[in-house]
Amino acid sequence: MTALLWKDTTKLGCGVAGIYVVCHYCDVTPNMMGQFEQQVLRKKITDSSIKEKCTEKQIRKADGVGCDYCPRGLKPNASQTECVIDCKKNQIIQANECVDCPQYQTASEDQATC
Repeated sequence: MTALLWKDTTKLGCGVAGIYVVCHYCDVTPNMMGQFEQQVLRKKITDSSIKEKCTEKQIRKADGVGCDYCPRGLKPNASQTECVIDCKKNQIIQANECVDCPQYQTASEDQATC
């Protein structure tokens, strides 16, 4: 049945006799030594096909495949690559602590500046 995977296989006939399945192929000689790489096409895997989409509350695992949740009190950074302190609205992160912005100022989206 490996003839089905062989790129040059264009004609294949199969029949069933009791519990046996018999196939015959034409115009090709499958399983020739040294021709596997040329004849058996591999599916190309793209980054997007193996990377699942992380939710906004998850970060991407270090190997790039799969997602993890941040521990309590932390949230994903904007690029979803690491967990950062989860400060309240109008607070910024300074020295790994949440600090209030001065009155009438708001924190930036990444909570780096007021």
